[in-house]
Amino acid sequence: MDLCDLLSLKIKEQLQMITLLEKELSNTRDVIKRKDRMFEDFRVQAAKDLAKATIESKETLAKLKDERTVESNKLKSTVRELELQLFKEQLKSKQLEESQKKILNNFAVSREHDVEIILNDMSKLKSVISKSLVERLKQ
Repeated sequence: MDLCDLLSLKIKEQLQMITLLEKELSNTRDVIKRKDRMFEDFRVQAAKDLAKATIESKETLAKLKDERTVESNKLKSTVRELELQLFKEQLKSKQLEESQKKILNNFAVSREHDVEIILNDMSKLKSVISKSLVERLKQ
């Protein structure tokens, strides 16, 4: 096996490594897209739930206003509970949205870091292979 064959093998190895890295990068992008879709679905569902809770609380409030004066104190208490529940749902929705954003951001940052490490490693490997080939050619 001569030097050209060795170089050819090294080039094939590098091409295989690049192909694997491209697949990993593609998979990472797919995961990020999937997470983005999941996040968007979550936001839509949270908005629907919030709208439903708002409508339900408004309907309940309207029904309570039509009640007799004797039941007035009970109705006011129920309204307060519904408003508190609505506030809690809104707060929970905001917290879940922020949590989802943090998760997606952390995922993206870690993937970017992984890609940087891989690119650094490839650069180092290229440098080592180049040095090795130069040394072999000198011999």
